[in-house]
Amino acid sequence: MVTSRIVGLADDESDLILKYLFDHLKKPIFQCRLHWENGTLMVWDNRCTQHLLLPDFQPSYRLNHRVAIKDDARPV
Repeated sequence: MVTSRIVGLADDESDLILKYLFDHLKKPIFQCRLHWENGTLMVWDNRCTQHLLLPDFQPSYRLNHRVAIKDDARPV
């Protein structure tokens, strides 16, 4: 995970909350598994998505193109 602590909390409190959140997002209800086939297209928004590559597609390969879209919208 990229997040290492929650600013404004004591280290032990931050660690406890982050552990809960990281464990929580690993639940299958929050996961999407895609069966890759020739011509498959998958799009997600990295601003609100956890992405984890599982190397379970060998001997095939994936071709990825990343696109960054400038967004001036402010969070609600």
